[in-house]
Amino acid sequence: MANVPLLPGVVFTGDVPIENPTILVVAYEKTGKSSLTCSLFDYPTPGAMPLVLAFDETGPESCNRLGYRVPHYRIVDQPGQTFFDKTKYVLTIIENAIVQRQFPFSSIVVDCASTMTQRFFEEAEKISKNPDARAHYGDALRQSNHVLSRVRDLGVPNIWLAWLEPPHTQETKDERTGAKTRKFLLGRALIPGNFKANLAGRAQMVLYLEKVRGQPGQAGLDSTGYFRQIHTQTYDNIEAGGRFNDVLPEPCPPHLGYIVNQIRNAPQFRAQARQQMQPQANFAPPAPRIDTIANVLAAQS
Repeated sequence: MANVPLLPGVVFTGDVPIENPTILVVAYEKTGKSSLTCSLFDYPTPGAMPLVLAFDETGPESCNRLGYRVPHYRIVDQPGQTFFDKTKYVLTIIENAIVQRQFPFSSIVVDCASTMTQRFFEEAEKISKNPDARAHYGDALRQSNHVLSRVRDLGVPNIWLAWLEPPHTQETKDERTGAKTRKFLLGRALIPGNFKANLAGRAQMVLYLEKVRGQPGQAGLDSTGYFRQIHTQTYDNIEAGGRFNDVLPEPCPPHLGYIVNQIRNAPQFRAQARQQMQPQANFAPPAPRIDTIANVLAAQS
């Protein structure tokens, strides 16, 4: 295979580093998802810091309570007639700064996708003359996908926070026959319309942030006696996982810098794991099967 000429542009998996992953973090309200932004300070180098797109303008304040001054754009305060115009204005500023090599941030945090899409939907509903609310989901989806594509193209790790829709049973009714069917749905991002599926599908990892009551005296508890952990696999009927859960522990520390580092270095970690699993060069050949020995003896007799 090594001597076979490749087509121009063909690369092998493991040779190209994963530079700028897209990560979706889902959590119940007031769990501490906005505070995860603090764990991106000083990653990947001392002095590095994230930039927050604050669709929920109060989100970054949770970091301030922990002693972090978080740089962020309050989308609601930006110029523009609509919330979508304000969002595009901010993205254009960021894109221009990157082109001019004047972008001082090492990651982007969208806080949060639930609020963003909900605002897009509400504005479409307010502007449109169509009384059917279902007609406005298309506008919200188009605008949300526009933002997702532009954020992913910025060339830095991008983390999307979202509220969590708990697992539940969905009942549907056939309008023609009246028959009812029930389907159990895992917990997932609480985002209006189909954007939740688009975002989860394009993210390399979907993570579930859990708030857990700790034991008295346990290390790592907050002032209310809770600690946080991130699930990298489906847990308690909450959907989680992705392409890199093999390089992330389950459960995982609630540290986004650590998670991004594991994803970025996944090819090296996987190569090291394969080398450790390889047998020694002077290994003994496998013993032949009994039926193979019997066939040989029968042929020789």
